[in-house]
Amino acid sequence: MSRSSSIVAPQSLLTTILASLALNLCFAFASGLIAVRTVPKVGAWKLTALGYAFQLAALIGLAVAGRPAGGAQVALANGFLAVFLRGQRFGPGSHSMTFASLSYPTSLRGVGVGFNQTLMRASSTVSLILFPVLSAALGTKVFWLIAVAPLAGLIAQLAIRWEPSGYVVDAEDFDTDSVTVKQA
Repeated sequence: MSRSSSIVAPQSLLTTILASLALNLCFAFASGLIAVRTVPKVGAWKLTALGYAFQLAALIGLAVAGRPAGGAQVALANGFLAVFLRGQRFGPGSHSMTFASLSYPTSLRGVGVGFNQTLMRASSTVSLILFPVLSAALGTKVFWLIAVAPLAGLIAQLAIRWEPSGYVVDAEDFDTDSVTVKQA
């Protein structure tokens, strides 16, 4: 047994669960806390765009790395997963609902947030069904396909430079120039 393979525990259900827990605690949870502290200074738009970039880089890295064969490759794949989790948590994972709730005035907020939730849940359901099928068919090349999602998000972020943080969208409901009020 080589030295590099003795560092990594053999893959079992328990090691998979513990590695997932460690990655989520160390990177996703910590990054969510960083996002909460950083968004008032930096803004949701910049953090979301940076998060999409992290996700894109991590998915391309996973696609290029392929199936890990030894300890160093497993560590590299875990590093890419950590980068993905970090990008998701301080980027779109933390701010997708922020954009929805802060982008609509009160009169439209329920419909806007509901529409956003519908899209998020529908895409989660589709990915829950399609990911195992695509993964079985494509192997690690599935990461190239998944990388399209953060790429599309990043392109949309760069095309629409809307910063909801610090903007009072509710004032639009009280804009008397654009709203006609009928007197009884």
